[in-house]
Amino acid sequence: MHVTMDRYENDWNVVKRGWDAQVLGEVPHKFKSGLRTFACSETMKFGHAGMKALQISERARDAILSGKYDQVRVNLPNGDMVGHIGDMKATAVGCEAVDKAVKSRHFLSFNLSASSSQKKELSYMDFGLLATQSMGTAANAGCWIGNEEGCVCLAVPVPHDFSLQKAVCSYGFFMMAPNSWVFSTATNSCLERPLRLPDGRAVSTKIFESGCKLHICVLGVQLISEAEKNHISAQVSRMLRLSETESCAIAAFHALHLQAKEDGFGRLFRSPTLFEDMIKSLLLCNCGWSRTLTMARALCELQAELKGPPLGYRDKSADQLPWPVTPESREVKRKRTSKKRRYSTARRLLKLDETCQERTSHQEVVGRSPLYQEENVSARMDADLCGGNAPLSDLRAAPCQAVGAFPTPEELCDLDAKFLAKRCGLGYRAQSIVKLAKDICDGVVDLQSLENAETDPSLRLDARKQLLQIHGFGPFTSANILMCMGEYGIIPADTETVRHLKQVHGRSKCTSASVSDDVATLYAPFAPYQFLSYWFELWASYEQKFGRLGCMDPRCYDLFTGRNMRKRTGNTLESNRILDS
Repeated sequence: MHVTMDRYENDWNVVKRGWDAQVLGEVPHKFKSGLRTFACSETMKFGHAGMKALQISERARDAILSGKYDQVRVNLPNGDMVGHIGDMKATAVGCEAVDKAVKSRHFLSFNLSASSSQKKELSYMDFGLLATQSMGTAANAGCWIGNEEGCVCLAVPVPHDFSLQKAVCSYGFFMMAPNSWVFSTATNSCLERPLRLPDGRAVSTKIFESGCKLHICVLGVQLISEAEKNHISAQVSRMLRLSETESCAIAAFHALHLQAKEDGFGRLFRSPTLFEDMIKSLLLCNCGWSRTLTMARALCELQAELKGPPLGYRDKSADQLPWPVTPESREVKRKRTSKKRRYSTARRLLKLDETCQERTSHQEVVGRSPLYQEENVSARMDADLCGGNAPLSDLRAAPCQAVGAFPTPEELCDLDAKFLAKRCGLGYRAQSIVKLAKDICDGVVDLQSLENAETDPSLRLDARKQLLQIHGFGPFTSANILMCMGEYGIIPADTETVRHLKQVHGRSKCTSASVSDDVATLYAPFAPYQFLSYWFELWASYEQKFGRLGCMDPRCYDLFTGRNMRKRTGNTLESNRILDS
């Protein structure tokens, strides 16, 4: 007599055949197509949960070696039976049992899947980390790990001294959309952002580090081809500068700069494509950092409007935290706010932080930014909050608008420059962006020749000449793009460089006209890696002022400005005195 808890099928013969095949591993049946299939599993409907992974794998091995079947389908449900409870340790034990069965029976690949109910307890990143840790042998062989809604996890080897947090949180581009650095003290911190498949589709990804490998969870897909896997891996490798050329350059720089070697500094974060680096370098010019962040986010929002959100995109509006939305700046000098206004602003910011803490009490509390600590509140009070004189009512929850991938030349070339300027607040930059996109699509700008200069330093001089000929690209923008391409001998100097030389090196007479000569003299001993030495100093000064930037609350990214780096004496003391009262 056969008994089932659910009526899966009205036809009892079908139920019996399924029972025999799935539970007993017997009565292999023939599909209508003539494909002979062997199916084997154990029941998950009884409390004893036998965990017979080894026995099932033996049956599957015998079926494979018999040569009788066109397909052998095996279900090892160990992880599934305990995965529903959301206990990572228990699920890891189940997965380890599957791992032993797979390795002992010499299976080449397998598919680990999670049901929709498991997904509620185990996040994509947790599930991918669990699987790649407990099933390392298969992961090394290139197996894929997924669930019903789609999650493919890739494992990429990294150097022994690699640190994901240091590689990501090393340059300001990591704060710009669509990048999202998720810092956590309890689990692995990760980088979230959309990447592109070879056909141009955008997919959401989560990148985290475990052991000596980098794990890339590609969301929204069930299976990816070898070409798609290589394409995703290449984008991640470019972002984190994992190429052999970059590794050799970093090793040579460390030989000149022992402190940078000790701190693990050298891999400066960049974008997955050269085009994104070019546009973001343009967004740095002639505006404050808060507006740069706003423009980058607006471009990604526009991409989602035009093409839809990336595959695997999840609406996070339900747990959206308050975010300071920066109004469009006017690029004009603004009067400093009064001490009374600054005091009021700081008080309301602290109240906002308390509200955020209450809303996230049910979630994991990640590292708070030092900007929220009492001794650094003066920096917030003197900062250009919301464009200086804007009311704090603009510190509202961010719009629940999907942030797509960074737009490609093909997605921008047909847009009207005036529309782009108004929609994304780009100002004069919109015309340069649209023209660049059109020139790339028409072959006027050879993006491939520029990309070749990344791996061949001998081509970088010609690349610089080509960049300077692009509409809207001046010396600073071109130098910053070359830095992203691996050319560290040229320092993109701007007003922040002038401030740094005055404040740190005592060059009180340094001006915009003389700054290029000054940096050439100061950092000449580190040639041809002058920029890395300069940026090591500048980034260290930022972290001395703001704390570890990898732990900074993303809501505070717009305060990461040169203005807040200037020395304060009287104002700071007065601000602290008022706050303490």
